[in-house]
Amino acid sequence: MDTYSMNDIGMVVLPFNHSSFEGSFEEGLSTMNEGDSVSFLVNAEPLFSQFLKAKLPLFIKPGGLVKMDVKLHNIFTQAEYETELKRYASIIEDRDIEEQRKIQLFMDTTKAGYSKLANGMYYLPISQGSGNRPEQGNVIKINYTGTFFNGKIFESTYERGQAMEYICGEQGQVIKGLESAISLMNEGAKAKFIIPSHLAYGEEGSSTGIVPPYTTVIYEIELLNLTKK
Repeated sequence: MDTYSMNDIGMVVLPFNHSSFEGSFEEGLSTMNEGDSVSFLVNAEPLFSQFLKAKLPLFIKPGGLVKMDVKLHNIFTQAEYETELKRYASIIEDRDIEEQRKIQLFMDTTKAGYSKLANGMYYLPISQGSGNRPEQGNVIKINYTGTFFNGKIFESTYERGQAMEYICGEQGQVIKGLESAISLMNEGAKAKFIIPSHLAYGEEGSSTGIVPPYTTVIYEIELLNLTKK
């Protein structure tokens, strides 16, 4: 994880109140001055459970350590902190407005007849299937092509010659927008979906780095078949 790819300012702004646990990240910060760069080794379990409020990732063993390379840019007063939060909120709002502008420009240019869904996605059926709709626990097999607005393909099961399988309803297997899209299809159907970044790869982009942060993507999906787990 790094802050440079997480947001538009390359930094995080944190309130500093107290240490969340003995040997914590905050204790390390309290030893720093503005402009300092320091590396800390922090106990992974309380770092995730008490500071990040998250479960310990599977790739970190219990009792393991996390190395954190930190640069302290500024120390704010409460008033300065509130001003900085408002500035960052404005950056996010501007970015969201720009993303919506790009979506609308694509819609106006292509005139393809997409329908807008309640979650902000756009849906264009290509062909209807004759089978059932996905249910929780179904093993779903799909072919798909993921593209940007300029038509460039960033991912395709057709190109690699292997359809994708995942279990409906299990977390973390596909992006939220893809799960939502497939729930609208039945077996044998084919459709295209415009998926905004908050339902795609979000503020961090794809793990491969191919899809940048805050990027709308288009998926053409073919639901091949459904089987019980």
